[in-house]
Order: sequence, then structure tokens, then C-alpha cells
Amino acid sequence: MNTKLLFVSSLLGGALVARSQSAPFPQPPNYQVVERGPHWRTWQCTQLITNLAGNVLSRRHSYQEIQAGLYRLTGSNQWVECSEQIAATATGAQVTNCQFGLEFLGDAAAPGGVVDLTLPNVGAHLAFSVIGLSYLDRNTGSNVLFVLTTNSQGQILPTGNEALYPRALGSSDILYRVSKAGLEQFILLHEQLPDPGLWGISSPILEVWTELVNSPVPEITPVQLPEGQDSWLDFGQMVMTRGFAFALGDETNKVAVLKQWLHSEDNRTVLVEQIQLDAILPQLQTLPPFSGGSASLRPAPGSALYRLASHRQFPPRKLANLAPRSLGVAAAPPASKAVAIDFSIITSQTNLLLKGDSTYFITNGIILAGSNTFEPGCVLKFSSNASIAFSPTAQINWQGQPARPILMTAKDDNSCGDLITGSTGTPTNFYASPALNLTGLSSVTLTNFRIAFANQAIVASCLPLTVSLYDGQIVNCGSGIYIPGQGTLNLRNMLFASFQTALSLSYCGASAQNVTFSALPGGPPNYTPSFLLVAAGGPTNSMSVNATNCIFANFSSFSPNNPAAVSGGDNGFYNNGGATFGAPALTVSSSPFQVAGAGYFYLNDAWRNAGCTNLDARLLSDLRQRTTYAPLICSNVTLSAEIFKGETI
Repeated sequence: MNTKLLFVSSLLGGALVARSQSAPFPQPPNYQVVERGPHWRTWQCTQLITNLAGNVLSRRHSYQEIQAGLYRLTGSNQWVECSEQIAATATGAQVTNCQFGLEFLGDAAAPGGVVDLTLPNVGAHLAFSVIGLSYLDRNTGSNVLFVLTTNSQGQILPTGNEALYPRALGSSDILYRVSKAGLEQFILLHEQLPDPGLWGISSPILEVWTELVNSPVPEITPVQLPEGQDSWLDFGQMVMTRGFAFALGDETNKVAVLKQWLHSEDNRTVLVEQIQLDAILPQLQTLPPFSGGSASLRPAPGSALYRLASHRQFPPRKLANLAPRSLGVAAAPPASKAVAIDFSIITSQTNLLLKGDSTYFITNGIILAGSNTFEPGCVLKFSSNASIAFSPTAQINWQGQPARPILMTAKDDNSCGDLITGSTGTPTNFYASPALNLTGLSSVTLTNFRIAFANQAIVASCLPLTVSLYDGQIVNCGSGIYIPGQGTLNLRNMLFASFQTALSLSYCGASAQNVTFSALPGGPPNYTPSFLLVAAGGPTNSMSVNATNCIFANFSSFSPNNPAAVSGGDNGFYNNGGATFGAPALTVSSSPFQVAGAGYFYLNDAWRNAGCTNLDARLLSDLRQRTTYAPLICSNVTLSAEIFKGETI
């Protein structure tokens, strides 16, 4: 081995922090909202503290809560907090206290737009109705419409922000969920679908057709994803984001839904959502069998339903007038056994500035467009399932520095930034999901950051895709990095600690240099197996990790479904059941880590002066300015330059 370089360099000037939980801290009193905006509010309070000399000092606490669609501006120029509650009307139902307006007609088969969304500021109307479900043969282009929307009276669910049209698509429901940020549409499949082979379709794509009536034309940005080409639809302040299909109760195992904005020959506008049928077969097979039988699928004369065509044939527009009726009130939510197909249209924010040494509280999913700046030392705290995503044309000005990293953690983590109202001081389970969603961005480089207590730390997907991470920490997270398609992942001087899965990749190669991977130590009573690498989207999908100068500790398995996917050399191993890979490999029987203050991953002498110098040039230059030595911890001493002579303390 070359002895000129240490195995793993320290991060952030020497403090590798991976705490299992943050220490409790007194809650400051009586936060008050002192400033408001369309997507944010600033909370502030002053705390009086008596020091050891008996002097009373005042300390100001402040943080900014960021939530898409938080306030609307009234005619009297006052900010009023939005509410997503649905109220019944004589013709259906409406939402009147959000930045957008929203109306529902009482019947899913009513002519015109069953849903009418008034876009903020511009006042344009996005009116739409679900037409039905179809199969497309991706090889021949032939198409069959096998479910058509039928009469179904809408119901307001007990949540107050959901409208359900039960059995509007045969055995399937149409569900709408309103939030302050926007609207989600779900097709809820309660049983398996008819066999596409009945129409001779051998390579089926499942499609959901939604017709838009007199809709404004969005700005369409093509986004090439591993599953195919998607469309990002921008209506100004609201955008239609990426959709997914998933089994209810298993939302983490999602399948991408692609969108096309089409114009028919008879001047109709249709949103076509597409899912590879074989990709969701495992979820569909958990549902009851299709109840219709093949005899029920015969086409009627003059009808497009059940009729195989060489191309898409949309059924005639509904012209019959239905007597208007109100949405009823449902006594219970829909059956929980279902596979959902969704799309979302939500409010976006432009040119967000996250200031250094300031604390931000992210309370829902936000989408950022334009140029967005993350200044050194900013602290982002997330509530459960909150996330930050970006439009495909967004720019990220990431300014993390070695001594002032960008911190992303849980609402209940009091170890950094100002305290959040209601914080317990003890993070439980996971929060952000994901903390950063980079889907649609083809090249991203992030430096000097820390993500903690996230269900997923980083998600990325695009074609082409390159994600490069330098000098960062991903700790106490369920999943570190999730890339469900082709791409390249570069990890340089990183720490992954206390995770269930470090990397979930599909058709993606990762290069790891000077990275510490310390998983969850196994053992009763709460044994949780931890893995370095698993396949995203299926156990047979191609993936790989090539590691150099890395440390692997406490793993149940490096890659349970494909051990050969992990390779490399000049790596160190501890407490992995004797497992290693590559050569040369250095194995130790006692912990190689030292603890100093809040730093848990400084190296001891076992792995010092080992490794190689055949590294990324930027990383090599970076390492020469860092150390793996723990700082000196002193008490009751006189500090002077002569005593310490350049030591870190």
C-alpha cells in the first residue's frame, strides 16, 4: 500500500458527527408570527437568560416556516392562512380559501370539466374530466379503451379535503385530494385489470386519459427519464409534476408515470398518463381478480369501448345535460386495498434564498424554480414527509463551506439552528422524504452538507445523470441515495452512518473514494439488517459500486442480491461477519473509530497511513487540507500557541 495518504479524511474540518439523537433543550417561550408571505411566515421570540454573574440577557430566537400555498392575499391586502377544506354546493362542491380556486361537479360523468381549477393570479381555468383507461401496444401502436367513466355521485370524505367518485371507472374510484399547495388526482384500482392479450396486445402500456376543456397551454419541458420521456407542465405559478403508481400502504415502492400533452384530430386536448403494465404487475396481483369476464368486454356497434384500433380513438364528448347535484358526505374512506395512479398540480416557488446562519422549517413538499441559493451555514429542518424538489430548468447555487456546512435535519433535532415550535428535542423515526429530490436535473454537485433523520436523503433521476457529492454526511437515515435509473454517482470524502440502506441504484454505477460507511450494528432485540447496495425497482436490475480508500463497518451484507456488484481495492473492513471484497483489504477486529466531543468517526492508528493516491484530482487536493486526527479535548489549562503548536482543539 502507498503510505502517503490516510484511508479516510475527516469532514468539515475534523468533526464527523453521527449522533443517534439530539440532546433535549429547553423550549423558548411564546413564538409569534412577525412576518408573512405567500409561502412562508417568520416566527420569533425573545428569551431572557440569567448568566453566572447574575446579569439578565435577552436572546432572540427566529426561524422561517416554508410551506407551499400557506397564505392568500385578500382584497384588503391582508395575508390570510389558506384552508384546504371542501364545502358542498348546489352543483357539487368548492374550495374557496386557497391561492387557487377549485370547483367539483356532482357527477363524474357530467359534461365539461368535472374539476375546475382557477390558477392563481392569472385567473385562467384548468377544467378537466377523466375519460377512461386504455391499453397501448408499445410495439404496434394499437390501442383499446377498456374502461369509460360512468355516472358516480361525488362524496366529501371525513378528512374534509378529499372528494371521491366511487366506482366511476368500473370497479375503480376517482379520488381528489386538496392541499394548500394544490390538487392530486388518484385513480384507485380495486381489482386486477383485464388481460391485454384478449385484444392481442403483447407489450402493454396502461394509460389514463384525462380531457382538458378550454385549458391554457402550459410551457412543456421534456424530461428524459430511464422509464422514457416525461413532460413537465408549467402553468405559471402551478406545475404538474411527476406522477407515480403504487399500492396504498406501500408508497415507498413507486413506479413512474409518464405524461403526454396531446391534441386530437378533432381539436381536443388530452393528458395521457402512461405506466409500463409489467412494472406494476406485482402490486396489481395483490388485488382481487378482474370480475368482468371476457364476455363483458365485447364492443358495441359504433362504440370506441373495447374496440381495438390502430391508434388512440377518444370517445365522443359528453353532451347530455345532467341535473346538477351536490356532493354527498361519505361515512367512511374508500377501501384501503388498492393500487393508485396519481398526478399532482401544485404551487411552485421561484428564486428562493436560504440565508446563512438562519433556520428554515420545511412543512410540506415544495418545488423550486429559477435560481435558488443555499448560503453557507443555513439550517433546514423538515416535518414528516416534507421535501424539496426542483423544476427541470431550476438552478442550484450551493454554497456549503467546510466550517459552515448546509444542514438538513428533523424538526425535533435541537442540536443545530433555532428550535422549532413543538420540538421534542428527540427525533423519532424519519422525517424528510426525500430531503432533496433532484429528479429532472442532469448534473448536480453538492459539497459540505449534512442530512440527518430522513426517510430518503437524496433522490435523483434523469437521462443523462451525474450526481457528485463531496465532503458530506448522511446519517440516521432509512435510505441514503436512491437513483431508480441510469446514471453515474460520485462519492468523495463522505460519511454514511446509522442507515438501513446506503445506496439504492438501478442501472447506475457508483464510484466511492475516501468514504466511511458505518451501518447499524446488528444484534437483539432490535436487529435491523443494513446493506451497502440494493437494486432500485427490482432485484435483477444492474448496479455497481467501485470503492477506493473506503471503510465498511457493521454490515449485514454488502449487496444481498448481487455480491459481485461491489468491487474495489485499498479498503478497510470492521465487524462485517468476516466479509471483505477487493484487494488489498485491511480487516481489524476492534473498532477503528475514535470519539471526541460530538465527533464519532475519527480514525485510530489501525487505518492511518494506509490507502492509495490514485484518486479524483479535486478530492486529492481537498484531502491535503484535512485530517483524521481527533481534536484535543482540554480542561483547566492555559491556552497558548506555544503549548499547542498548531494542534486542533
